[in-house]
Amino acid sequence: MMKRFLFLSLALVGGCVLPACDFAKFSADVETSKLKEKVAELEKEREDAALDAELEEARRQLEIALTALEVEIPDAGGASDEVGVLDAEPNDSADFANVPRAIVVEEPPREVEPLPDDGQAVAIQDAVPAALLDAGDHQIFFAELSRFGEWFETREYGFVWQPTELRTDPAWRPYTRGRWVNSDQGWTWLSDEPFGWAA
Repeated sequence: MMKRFLFLSLALVGGCVLPACDFAKFSADVETSKLKEKVAELEKEREDAALDAELEEARRQLEIALTALEVEIPDAGGASDEVGVLDAEPNDSADFANVPRAIVVEEPPREVEPLPDDGQAVAIQDAVPAALLDAGDHQIFFAELSRFGEWFETREYGFVWQPTELRTDPAWRPYTRGRWVNSDQGWTWLSDEPFGWAA
């Protein structure tokens, strides 16, 4: 009887322990899959947080640019703060009779040595060249850019502008001082140079 009790107890222990070992393996597999899911979830949260931080930085830079634009272009006197409301009659041209349509500013010539031209370019003197006046849109920014660089006429491209910085620092490259900002209009270069960029 003792042998039978020993055999039954061993059979009972074996019957309980062996399935428990298989259950432990199953629970380890479940825990591993749960851990993998948790890691994937944490990685997704990290990516979302990085995208949110990038978006917030872009919004901050856009706000800085818009604030700078508002400072540069103050609201004209008499302009309405309400959108779509005009202060005067639309056909009343008497208010605009003495307002010039364009302003051409000439600066005195600088006392600087000319850039090397290699026979390819001729330095522009203190007046706006006739070819630029004919082009129309150049005269808008000719005087402004003249403060920060030199205008030259080349055979291949016509009148081109070169920043003074290039003469003092031959390693200067465009689009290196500033940052790209993503706005509702797309990616825009916000330059830290005293002159702007147009594309």
